[in-house]
Amino acid sequence: MPALVLNRKVSDLSTTGLDHAHQTTYCSLPVPVAFWLLRLAIRLLGLASPALAGRWVYRLWFQPLRFPEPPQEKEWRRTAEPLNVVHRGQRLAVDSWGAGPTVLMVHGWNGRGAQLGAFAPELVHAGFRVVTFDTPAHGRSPGRATNLPEISEAIQTSGATSLPRAILFGTYRTRITQSWFSRICRRFP
Repeated sequence: MPALVLNRKVSDLSTTGLDHAHQTTYCSLPVPVAFWLLRLAIRLLGLASPALAGRWVYRLWFQPLRFPEPPQEKEWRRTAEPLNVVHRGQRLAVDSWGAGPTVLMVHGWNGRGAQLGAFAPELVHAGFRVVTFDTPAHGRSPGRATNLPEISEAIQTSGATSLPRAILFGTYRTRITQSWFSRICRRFP
């Protein structure tokens, strides 16, 4: 696929002090033409119909894609104990393995909890309880659209089944998620 090339500032982290500022270089990053055309289309649509452009961007940004579950993930889920966790009036798909201190595993955007099932056997063998769940609008959990505040609330709801001792492990590396979990864990010994 053809790509446009944009320049991006890159710093040489091996230098320190004032020399660091002089070591800044630029490297080229390819940007697929499709993304450039999408950006142009959104801008043009925004000129013609801001409301329609807003709906289009909302759909692109807040509606995750759902992919078929591979056989290996189905097998991991088959060995799990489903938990009944309700978030905003709807049941989240939450699975648990083992007993002991809990490791709460959170998948990334467009993902599902079963994708992290490969970690469960080793953690259970090490004496941990593993809890995974599908965030709202992901995997087997209901919904069509979601956002980070809602996902943070879902982590809080799912984490409540894991307290008082829980470790958060996942692919979401947002300050929202990390700061919430830090506050919750401080409430328990």
